[in-house]
Amino acid sequence: MKTNRKSLKASRVAFPLSLLSVAISASVFAQTEAEQARAVTEQIVEVQRVERIQVLGRTRSAAEETVLERLEADSVVDLLSADQIARVGDTNVADSLRRVPGLTLVDGKFVYIRGLGERYSSATLNGATVPSPDLTRNVIPLDIFPTAIVESLSVQKGYSANRGAAFGGGAIDIRTTSIPDGFVGYIGASGGANSISDEYLDYPGGNDFGDEDGSRALSSDITNTLNTTFINGGDFDLSANAIQQTAARNGSPISLAQAENLNRQLATTIGRDLDVSLNDRSVQDWSFSGGIGDAIDIGTEWTLSGLATFNYGESIRTQERINRRLEEPEEEFIEQTKSTQNASLTVTAGAALKWGSEHTLENKNFFIRNTDDETFLSDEFNDTSGFSSGNGFRNFQGIFEQRELEVYQFSGKHIFSDDTLGLVGWEDSFLNGLELNWFFSDSTATTEIPNSFSAVAVFDRDVDTGVISNVNLALGGIASNGLQFENLDLEDELESSGFDLKLPLYAGDFIIELSGGGRVDKRARISNQLNFTIDGNSANNTFVTDSISQRFSDDNILNPDLGFEIALENTDFGPSLAATQVDAAYGQVDIDWNGKFYLVAGLRYEDYRQVSAIFNPLALNSPVLPDLDPATLNADEPLPGVFQDDDFYPSVSLKYSFDDVIGDTWNLRLGWSETVVRPDLREIVDTSYRDPVTDFIISGSSDVTPSEITNLDFRSEWYFDNSNSLTVSLFHKDIVNPIEILAETAQGNELRANVLNVGEAEVAGVEVEWLLNLDFLGDLGTLFFIQGNYTNLFTNEIDLGDAISDATNRQRQLTQASDNVVNFVLGFDSDHGKHSAGLAFNTFSERVFISGAGGFADSFEQPFDSLDFTYTYFITEQLQLKFKARNLLDDFNEITQDNGEGVDVVRFQQDVGQSYSLSLRYQFY
Repeated sequence: MKTNRKSLKASRVAFPLSLLSVAISASVFAQTEAEQARAVTEQIVEVQRVERIQVLGRTRSAAEETVLERLEADSVVDLLSADQIARVGDTNVADSLRRVPGLTLVDGKFVYIRGLGERYSSATLNGATVPSPDLTRNVIPLDIFPTAIVESLSVQKGYSANRGAAFGGGAIDIRTTSIPDGFVGYIGASGGANSISDEYLDYPGGNDFGDEDGSRALSSDITNTLNTTFINGGDFDLSANAIQQTAARNGSPISLAQAENLNRQLATTIGRDLDVSLNDRSVQDWSFSGGIGDAIDIGTEWTLSGLATFNYGESIRTQERINRRLEEPEEEFIEQTKSTQNASLTVTAGAALKWGSEHTLENKNFFIRNTDDETFLSDEFNDTSGFSSGNGFRNFQGIFEQRELEVYQFSGKHIFSDDTLGLVGWEDSFLNGLELNWFFSDSTATTEIPNSFSAVAVFDRDVDTGVISNVNLALGGIASNGLQFENLDLEDELESSGFDLKLPLYAGDFIIELSGGGRVDKRARISNQLNFTIDGNSANNTFVTDSISQRFSDDNILNPDLGFEIALENTDFGPSLAATQVDAAYGQVDIDWNGKFYLVAGLRYEDYRQVSAIFNPLALNSPVLPDLDPATLNADEPLPGVFQDDDFYPSVSLKYSFDDVIGDTWNLRLGWSETVVRPDLREIVDTSYRDPVTDFIISGSSDVTPSEITNLDFRSEWYFDNSNSLTVSLFHKDIVNPIEILAETAQGNELRANVLNVGEAEVAGVEVEWLLNLDFLGDLGTLFFIQGNYTNLFTNEIDLGDAISDATNRQRQLTQASDNVVNFVLGFDSDHGKHSAGLAFNTFSERVFISGAGGFADSFEQPFDSLDFTYTYFITEQLQLKFKARNLLDDFNEITQDNGEGVDVVRFQQDVGQSYSLSLRYQFY
């Protein structure tokens, strides 16, 4: 929230980590056999960069280069280059990753790998862990990263000891654009439209490049009152009773009527010019970008280079949605129009200092702001006012959500070979070829929702004509609690550092690489929420209006006869804090025999610690820490909100390469590993939160513990001399103690779920990927190629075991896991390099959206068939024009559920629309 931040924010960075330290120390005191954490860190994954083809880049060549990198990888890895991404026209990382075999996209921002939910995947930025601005999940929403800053995307599906042990479906690494060795510069602009978004809902309130302009902020009068006013023996409050009692304590007693008047004056300090209106704009999407970089030589050995980029864009999307109740879908439903105005700002700056070819120091900095300003207009018909009753409810709602991510990264790469070791006369020693990589990353993610509002009106509906009339904002708890405001503030800070060493040794036909390193990740997350309501007496507010600004005008609020007051609202979503620390070390040996047989074996140790607590920011005397008095601790009982776990995680990978057998190169890979998946920070706190994807109120639990995973991978890769390739992968995963969100039996219209450990889960499947040039069709065929992949889960099951739940199906498919996923790209490159085009198709089979409870069936998300087209015209070597068309099949989102009588009811449906854009980019040389 925009105000009253100082009292909480001053100590935010240090406090949760201090809380973790104190809690863990107390736990060690009580449980003397607990081993102290080892301060170590994880290796930076070596990035073997593929030089970007800035102009006249054939996507076929880009696909071939990523195939070569995958060929040389020690484990099962899939990659996407910047040019492959440009081919299909994806503008953010989340959209791009759905092109990778076995990956599906949920809610437009979370990636599922091999059927496993977002908790089973991790994302790093240049090898470093970064925090998440998402309100409900540890994993970062990948839609906030524009593809404009991406050099390549790596998805490692086979575990190796140099990666974090929190590994389930896979690990995603976003590799950003390299700092150049020479001059580069570009500018670009784009504009576009969506077929169903030419009209959009809006309400007063602005922003500057996505930064809230202060019109939604809480007033200083309210924040000052909440810092000074309280009921005797109670919490800080702004009620009339609290104002009266505080005045009496201060020696200036006032009457209750005077206190009520002061309360009404506080209500007028909140912005209430919130009337929802319908607007239109012919161009819904626009953006502009630019970048410049250069390198200078310092003497004969040193090079200093830098790169800075800027990208800003805005978009508008209007979607028609409908939510139906299962029992009476034609009588009880919500028709909703949702308009989202998005602003996205990305600024990057980096510098590199190189000494020869052996030593590099690098700094990369990122600022990302992604803001959604959402306006909702909903007509609801429920069990008290059904569709045929002639009555209904209209809900006006506005939510401004500002998400920001700041990342500061420092890294170094040092190769000790002839030039370096020669300085001390060691060039012939066994240390020749020793490589040291290190990194340090400090990042902060924040989310602010200042004064989101909602108000409910009642209306009459003519059952014959459908005409709605007498729309009247409700007061006094008849249909609502007046005008409701919600303020939410989240900060997530993560400090990550690590190093790794590699030493090659040579013995005859053997090359043996010894490697090892360590990593420390420290994370702290704190959230705060304040809800207010301005309500009045419905009996005295007799005039009919659907205008928020009129109903809640200053004159009306200050009129004592109308009974208005502002009040704090209790909520299930209590403020909370949580902190984790992971200390890790690993060792690994990589054996290469004659370029044919490869063995990689590693062992990783991780010490994981977490602490969580809920707190009341308005309490006069409310302890945040659990009781840590050593005199009262029981060594046999865990501390409340505290968890510690340390273990070893092994991995083994084998590869054998054949030459000129069923292709130019044939690789066989086999991998086995044991890993872990840990709960989200919100899930380990004994409080509730609302999941924006499912609209469920989810209750966390400090009793939730990590899940153990056994991974088995087999892959066969064929690479042919005409650049064609074929890959077939088999995988199997056993999950013990999986973490699940299980729905409860619905209470009225409120949907609730709990976070629990359940029995076990099993996932197994096959992935097939291919790159096929069509030159066998003749001269015309040489201009085309086909790239695609198919994933099938032939085992996809979770067993709830002894978990206490009223889930309908104790054995079922994993949530959001599709048995079948298909990606297909038909690419075209003209022989003179002037024209490039791609037609990309993506789909998935139906998947469980929410598990059913209390006898109700599971609900299923239906397939979304996405067909996109991209065409690029290279006007000159420096100027290119690009056209993109998205969702050519005009598909829509749909969720269905069996009503118990064999009929699938469409519970949710949402239009997406078709999008078209045109962009121009000029490259400087």
